[in-house]
Amino acid sequence: MKRWMSISLAVLLMLSVGCGNKAEKTVEIPEDIVANETTDIDKQEEVHKFTETDFEGFFKDYFSFTEEELLILNQSRATTDEGYWDNLQKFYQPLLKQKLGKYLTDGVKNKLNTQYIKSEVDLPKWVLINDYIVSGKAEVENIQIKSTRPLGEQTVYEVAVTTVNNCYPVDTFVKDYSWGEKEGYLIKKGEGVVATNTTLDGIDIKGLENQRYIFSEKPDAIKLEQDFWITVNDSEIFKVASVTNATSWGMSTDDKNKLIDTQHITRVAFESEPTKKQGEILTQLATILMQQPESTYDYYKVAYNTNADAYIKFWDYLGLEQVFTVDKESYKVAFHREISPYKDEISSLKPNMGAITITPSVFSTKNQPRFVITIPTETLLKNNEVVYYNYKYYVGMENDKIETLQFMQIQKSNDVEYILGMSDADIAKVAEELQVDKDELIKAAQDAEMNIHDLVKAAKEQEKSPILIANESAAAKKALEDNNETTSNTTN
Repeated sequence: MKRWMSISLAVLLMLSVGCGNKAEKTVEIPEDIVANETTDIDKQEEVHKFTETDFEGFFKDYFSFTEEELLILNQSRATTDEGYWDNLQKFYQPLLKQKLGKYLTDGVKNKLNTQYIKSEVDLPKWVLINDYIVSGKAEVENIQIKSTRPLGEQTVYEVAVTTVNNCYPVDTFVKDYSWGEKEGYLIKKGEGVVATNTTLDGIDIKGLENQRYIFSEKPDAIKLEQDFWITVNDSEIFKVASVTNATSWGMSTDDKNKLIDTQHITRVAFESEPTKKQGEILTQLATILMQQPESTYDYYKVAYNTNADAYIKFWDYLGLEQVFTVDKESYKVAFHREISPYKDEISSLKPNMGAITITPSVFSTKNQPRFVITIPTETLLKNNEVVYYNYKYYVGMENDKIETLQFMQIQKSNDVEYILGMSDADIAKVAEELQVDKDELIKAAQDAEMNIHDLVKAAKEQEKSPILIANESAAAKKALEDNNETTSNTTN
């Protein structure tokens, strides 16, 4: 049984096209950093450069604060509040010294002895992402240094950290937490704590509840990429002078402590590809959807409009009941009424199932993987014109069963993309990444009768040139054909 909650899924589906790629962001750089870009090149070469490995210990400790500790550390009390100094001396100072003290410069530690260091250290916080409240505590999965810039006797590193964070549906979160006006941050509800559930940090909870989305009943997690500016001393010893959210310059100080402070965060797909079983189920689904005559989809609409039992029987009729999980109360939210590929006067379909792609969506969670299936298809219109399209379906799963199916869009394509399973622009990107000529890559794939996705995957797995792999495959096929022809002639 699912609990339905917020987000406008239609909007998310539009955003999830190409969801395997992280969107580029324009990072706002402070003037003092830009001004130092002209530092003498010889001096830059003498500066010790730290690597991702040097940052690993820092970020593991940085994201290791418990959720309870982060509630205390992120308080923003007024200096006149009686709890201001008590929080600083009893909790803030000892917690930061214990977890991060060994990484901080002497100047920052000296300041910490007397006051908060919030201008030097932005700490992890609870944030709101796609109607999930996401914990600041996280597991660090990957660290990437994106750029470095000199700043006097220090260097500013732009670092992207991929993290796995626990997440909670808003309606679950508000049962345990509320916004504390005195604390200037979230507080955990308890005895004597009086709070309303109608708003949370200015967010209209009732408004969210009127929308819809499926949430897992089990504890769940999402994957994020978080960008930081880390200012480090130019020395052999790793010492941090500041850690700041990479896009927070120019942001209102009042907003930096709130759930909407997500400028430096990008949600990414939880997995890079489907599991073998998921791939088999999704390929089976795509194959069956594209093999049906148009009349089948008339039956689909009737079943959809009748009731849940009739809808379940439709999937049983197609032999897919065992891979679907249909909630009888909310199936019309999880599944689209319009899933037919027969659009725009199309009379027949010829999908290239060997070139379909299954791309994990950024809206995937640990428990609920989400995918975009792209199916290259040659179509025959009712006027006998042949047109090529890419069909896209959005599919949600849990426990290796399909729990949501949405038709996303139909995109105009061409015969090359139909055969190779990739657009010309994407082929150019892949060719550049693999350092091969695009036209040679296309010819090799065509000669080997392979789609580009499979060819690139094989090249990476075998650590060979995709051209070499395609040529080997084509040669092997020709040898097999020659052998079969020889055998046939001998027999005759």
